[in-house]
Amino acid sequence: MTEEIVFELSKFHNIDLFQRGFYQLRISLKQPPKQPSVVECTIWENTSGNKPSPGVFQAFLTDRDRTAVSKTFEVYYKHEEVIISDVFVFKFHMLLDSSKVEEQFPKTIDFDIDLFFSDCNRSPSTPRSLRPVSNQVLRVYASPIKSLHYHRNVVFDYFNLAAVSFTVHACLVAIRQPWLGSLKILHPPLGNKSTSKHYLYCALFGKSNQLTSDTEVTSKQHGLAAKTHRNLCLSLLKAYSNLLRYFHFGMSFLPDYAQMRVSQPDINSKLDVLSNEYDNMWVAEELYSRMGDDLYLLSTELSMLWTQFLEQFIREGFLVKHLKDEHHRQRVEHLAEAFFVEDHDWEEFCTPFDLTTSQYTSLANLVRGSSYYQMLTPLKVECV
Repeated sequence: MTEEIVFELSKFHNIDLFQRGFYQLRISLKQPPKQPSVVECTIWENTSGNKPSPGVFQAFLTDRDRTAVSKTFEVYYKHEEVIISDVFVFKFHMLLDSSKVEEQFPKTIDFDIDLFFSDCNRSPSTPRSLRPVSNQVLRVYASPIKSLHYHRNVVFDYFNLAAVSFTVHACLVAIRQPWLGSLKILHPPLGNKSTSKHYLYCALFGKSNQLTSDTEVTSKQHGLAAKTHRNLCLSLLKAYSNLLRYFHFGMSFLPDYAQMRVSQPDINSKLDVLSNEYDNMWVAEELYSRMGDDLYLLSTELSMLWTQFLEQFIREGFLVKHLKDEHHRQRVEHLAEAFFVEDHDWEEFCTPFDLTTSQYTSLANLVRGSSYYQMLTPLKVECV
């Protein structure tokens, strides 16, 4: 299974940095320790014809193409804004049990966002010579059937008082049978050809030592394969339908002459056609191959729609403005109906004083520990 997460870095905001000089941002996906996975990162090609924003060094990839590095830019003044306009695409390939896709799919995907710095005495010799000065961990709440679109700011620590604004788009783009090369990387014990084929047969038909490519499966084995086939196809069709719905929603911000419509498929009818054709097969290799063909077809259609969505909406201000408003609305709703009370004795109440840092901390801990705060639905993208 492959999930794509797109980071569109918009601006760097110098709130009150202690040091002026050269800065850059680095983003990396934190792979779950117990889940076989591979991460790839690419830089989104600028197909719109817009010139990239200037920088001392342009964006690049490091750590075997797993870490995205923004352009290196110079910061001079307080309250200064620097346009970054870098777009990175993270491909998160996961090896999941085909019968437990929704259970094993990671509900959260964490990213490290690091701020790197070099002083302004001289221009850095290479973009790799900057040193890390601050870090934030960003948590993205993902879903296997619903795309995510969000815009927010991340503020770094007090000693590096700056923020970066960015937009995140995420979507499932493929469910496929793992090929031998990927199994060698994702799960080395299954890297042998005969071992991997036996493993894939067992995942589809249940554990059995009797199955060969020309074996006719039993009714129980056929039922397991048909259920897996239907569930995986349904996940891809739901993901396509939800992404298409958001695609049309984004189009609604454009004038009528610029809008593009893609027909909405009847996912139930399409699923029934695929399932009925699959039910008429009984030979193990035919069932296995047809599973791969159907998943490849649906994944290709979903991937094409996702590419079309990115080409249409990356670096488009009208959608970003809506996402900014949506983020603000969700934040306000979190505390819209909450009241928090601190008790003070009469003598303390009658004594005028300014709130100190410790008293602010006390109030923040009171709010954070309240049952109301604990039950809040998290934002789709949040700092942890």
